[in-house]
Amino acid sequence: DVMINKVILVGNLTKPAELKNTSTGGVIALLNLATNESWVDKNSGEKKTLAQYHRITIFNKLAEVVKKLDLDTGTQLYIEGQLTHRSYDAPNGEKKYVTEVKLGGFGSELKILSKKDNTQTQAPAPQIADAPASITPVSQEEFEDDIPF
Repeated sequence: DVMINKVILVGNLTKPAELKNTSTGGVIALLNLATNESWVDKNSGEKKTLAQYHRITIFNKLAEVVKKLDLDTGTQLYIEGQLTHRSYDAPNGEKKYVTEVKLGGFGSELKILSKKDNTQTQAPAPQIADAPASITPVSQEEFEDDIPF
């Protein structure tokens, strides 16, 4: 049986990339990506937009690449990864549930489509950071230990 878990997103960062060091000396990159859906209201003819916010967690070599890139608020990214769900216990004992898109294993990809430019020129600066096929995903246990939120 063929089973597929693949998510493709094109959106803008709502804040700069956040980097965390793992207990094993690795790096995890956390991104908050917004995608917008637009439509015209049939009754009013008014254009409406709905934003969806996605949590992206990046591991291994791809996280090291993200560390070197200046991913700031407004950067438009192409993201390809896996949808994951997990839970953890908050310090107050409450169980929290997280849904995120995980990059780091085979088939993960991140491309910069355009950077937010504060100068007058509007030329995008595309950069490509593809994950090598040989990356091994981290274990769920390491994942839980290193991201207590």
